[in-house]
Amino acid sequence: MKKKGFTLIELLAVIVILAIIALIATPIVLGVIDKAKRGAFEDSVKVSSRQVELYLFKNGLSKLPADGVSVMDLDIKSDFVSGKFIEENGVTTAYFIKNKDYCAYGPVDNLLIKKDCNDLDISYPVIDDSKLSTTSTSNSITVIILDGFAKDEESGIVSYELSIYDGETKKETKKTTDVGSVTFNKLANGKEYKIQVTVTNGNDMNSSTERKVETVAVDKPTYDIDPSSDEKEWASSRTVTISYPEGYTNEYSLDGGETWKPYTEPIIFLKEGTVVARVFDGENYITGNSQTIRSIDSDKPTSSTFSYTRTSKSITAVATGEDATTEIVEYAFSSDNGNTWTDKQTSNSYTFEELETGSYNVKVRVYDKAGNYLDSEVQNVETVTIESPTYSVSPESGWALSKTVTITYPEGYTNEYSLDGATTWHEYKGPIELTDLGVTEITVIARVNDGKNYVKGNTYRVSEIYLTTAQNVSFTPDDASWEVDNVYDALEYLRNN
Repeated sequence: MKKKGFTLIELLAVIVILAIIALIATPIVLGVIDKAKRGAFEDSVKVSSRQVELYLFKNGLSKLPADGVSVMDLDIKSDFVSGKFIEENGVTTAYFIKNKDYCAYGPVDNLLIKKDCNDLDISYPVIDDSKLSTTSTSNSITVIILDGFAKDEESGIVSYELSIYDGETKKETKKTTDVGSVTFNKLANGKEYKIQVTVTNGNDMNSSTERKVETVAVDKPTYDIDPSSDEKEWASSRTVTISYPEGYTNEYSLDGGETWKPYTEPIIFLKEGTVVARVFDGENYITGNSQTIRSIDSDKPTSSTFSYTRTSKSITAVATGEDATTEIVEYAFSSDNGNTWTDKQTSNSYTFEELETGSYNVKVRVYDKAGNYLDSEVQNVETVTIESPTYSVSPESGWALSKTVTITYPEGYTNEYSLDGATTWHEYKGPIELTDLGVTEITVIARVNDGKNYVKGNTYRVSEIYLTTAQNVSFTPDDASWEVDNVYDALEYLRNN
């Protein structure tokens, strides 16, 4: 049987695949080899630096010579072909140490390695702090890098690394390749942080600067209480107005911080309690001191009553009341069923004076320490009725030269009488003697006066009073024994004729 071989196309496909694999693998392999060779060179430089101290000891030197020490003078085995160690700013520095593949420059712990010494940038980036600024809020710090902040004439600036520290602890690092602003968020309110900015040039050399920045300290909320909260001054309610710093979320709690509510308007307390306020800046809660609201009694007194005494022109009310929380401290009084009230007073007694005789709808109002009040039931109270004066006359009947009128008055008032139909009044001091009045009859009117009200008695007529002086009487007597100028004869004559 005849064997079958590979076709030309199949062979070409295999060759192409192998070429692709070689194309991909070769750079990787070369990179690994270069990395390994580079690492070995770097290790050799570091190991050589440790021999510098031995060199100094053997040669009785306390420090490196000004022109340094050649790697060829060190007791080491290496493939170095040139270069030396020098002291720069108190640090042992590799100065263009070279083998056939690489060249090293810089501090031993921060070496710059290139394939050619001409590619090494031996200068560090230069930083201008005036071109760096910061701003902060209560929960963030923004670092602003301006043009010209860092320069490197040889290899240029390739990156900026910004780190923020809380004390000695690094919180976060951010990198950027260009100037501009970088913001660190989720920071504590009113706290100092350290910002470190590190710039790196094209040869991996870097320079750093630091700055301390504080986040904004947010003011705590404050309280205004109306009326002011004082244990000695009770109120039926108190209004708490909370002042917050601007630009934040405002909240308050009435249960010691268990639950929080948005603050939109003043809080009215109808009983004692505690309020605590806080603001939220998106990251931090800034809580004010708690405020206790005291001495509130929003309930009315539990009872209001009164007793009274009265005269003909006054009513005196004596109020009593009770309150479950505080005590009754003030009173007001009304004689017209609460349409008008007296001013509040601390005495529980009030007299309505100069009243007209009649009835009045009396109420009292009692106030507790918080100003809550309760009205009593209305009581219809009548002033005392003044009795009318009464009369008696002596003699009661028949003609007489004189008659005496005795008036009986109620006690406790001003007593007066009139003999001219109430045109003029006289003080009554005792029985009235009616004689030689020029008339045979007269009316008597008595009244009593309590200073406000007058009560008159009935009109009382007194008659059959002899005149003691002739009043132009003219007559011609039938009997010569009558004396014309004798008033008694004349009255007898007139009576009989």
